[in-house]
Amino acid sequence: MIYFFILFSIILLNDLENYTNPLLNKKGLKIDGKIKGNLIPSLPQEITPQEIELIKSKAKDFLPEPVNEDDIIIMETNYGIMEFILYNNLAPNHAYNFKKLANSGFYDETIFHRIIPGFMAQGGDILTRDSNKENDGRGNPGWTVDQEFNNIPHKKGILSMARSQDVNSAGSQFFICFNDARHLDNKYTVFGSMINGFEVLDKIEKLKSEADYIISKSVDKISDDK
Repeated sequence: MIYFFILFSIILLNDLENYTNPLLNKKGLKIDGKIKGNLIPSLPQEITPQEIELIKSKAKDFLPEPVNEDDIIIMETNYGIMEFILYNNLAPNHAYNFKKLANSGFYDETIFHRIIPGFMAQGGDILTRDSNKENDGRGNPGWTVDQEFNNIPHKKGILSMARSQDVNSAGSQFFICFNDARHLDNKYTVFGSMINGFEVLDKIEKLKSEADYIISKSVDKISDDK
């Protein structure tokens, strides 16, 4: 489990060779959070249900530029940065939905609420930002995206969309594969894949899988007890 400061942003691939810190020096890059430099996650800032509804409303009304072949995802976490390409030709509605959510700020400061070593990390739930840890994994943006199953295999670094038993129920939650998961092929929509940051993904895989575990072990200050 890891706290996201997902500053998903769209960078032109032909500019990549020129940047050294994509969080600071690229025009148009979204800067809504701060990188956590340590490897022990701090407690997230909890927000109210009213604030969550405002974030969802902003995302619904946000209209990004259409996805193009030069777009990449910059996913900033407190364990480092991961970069992904989008499969807009194979899953155009999912790619656009992801860009809409990311660039509206919907994903900022959410967490990977489910981590299964050897399988995947799941995130993208706005409810991981409220004070109720019992509802983590149940959130959505208020709309769904129909399935766009394709022939891209689920393997390490694949970005795919989570859903319920209804194949047309994808919303905001997604997962990143740690290893091959071919039993998911043609059952979940693959819409992107990692191009940089595999070492970050490896760090995430080694974390505990329950958000409550880290939160329960975290303290705001050192105890006065000897």
